[in-house]
Amino acid sequence: MNDPDPHDVELAADLRSIVSDYPYCDPAATLDDCAERLAGDPHGDERGGLVIILNATCWYASSGRIGSGKVLQRMTEALVAARSGLPDLDDAAACEHPHPDFGNALEHAVTVGAYLLSPGGRAAYEQDEDERFMDDTPLKVWLCPAFLGQLADEAIGQLRSGYEDLFGERETGHLDARYVRPEDGRVDFPALTRAIVQRWRSDQESAEAGLWAARRWIAGEGAADDRLGLYLAMCACVFAWHEGMPTTFFRELEAAVRTVDLTPLDAPCAHDGETHPWAAAHHAGGVDGTITALNATYAADEFDAPGGPFTLGQWTCPKQAAELAQQAISDFADWRHMRGDDGDDEDWG
Repeated sequence: MNDPDPHDVELAADLRSIVSDYPYCDPAATLDDCAERLAGDPHGDERGGLVIILNATCWYASSGRIGSGKVLQRMTEALVAARSGLPDLDDAAACEHPHPDFGNALEHAVTVGAYLLSPGGRAAYEQDEDERFMDDTPLKVWLCPAFLGQLADEAIGQLRSGYEDLFGERETGHLDARYVRPEDGRVDFPALTRAIVQRWRSDQESAEAGLWAARRWIAGEGAADDRLGLYLAMCACVFAWHEGMPTTFFRELEAAVRTVDLTPLDAPCAHDGETHPWAAAHHAGGVDGTITALNATYAADEFDAPGGPFTLGQWTCPKQAAELAQQAISDFADWRHMRGDDGDDEDWG
């Protein structure tokens, strides 16, 4: 029989959509199913195809596009189980044939991988009667144990690194030396906000600065007058990450924002009729305007607030705080939706 399993043909189409970054399936569920198949029989006939599939898709899983850390862990565990029955690298070097190098041809790789999952699919690949593959690489080379061992090692390394980047714990205590002025113990807001908004310099520094602000705000550390700035800096960090930040940062920022009271949204404020400082500064100068206005609150001799000046009472308006929290919560919901994250923290990492 030279026909692949119809389910594997469908799987190939789903995998092609994932690696082309236009998934029309649920990527987390699809990759989790592949990991489960491999873990269920790590040395069986499906091993070769599944190792190829998990290698070709590991970049997607570790990119932050999937909200669940459990998927990365299960992919890693399945590959480790499969790797235990494959040769070491020293043995791989002794192969008499060159190994396939699919490079960026990931759609081809996942299609081959899916077809290798069944006897009919393997026969269809070898005969290639409909010229689907246009690949003269012998089947035994795709299934070479040394080649599969190399693929498993590559994927395990990338998945572990990706998991740590996305879901690992983050230390921020060392940032006190960067963002707290030694002479008076107050927050250096120009330094903090610069790190948050200048993502082109360092995404990592931006996310860490936002997380530091959130932790300090929740803990009530430092001068009471700094709490406003910490909250605004935290919100600025959320808004700076349009596409969503790594989950290890996102989950703590969301938890902090969700402590804000939203009931003032339905009530008038003392300065009703006036535009709140955040919105006024943004209207006058965009993102840079809001950050400059925030900095002017703490360093008026260095900064002029676009759209201002603003009083401390305007900045501390509970309705403005609730409006910013509402916008941030909406952003969090969008990030979750993009990643297929149902909000179950138990499945994050």
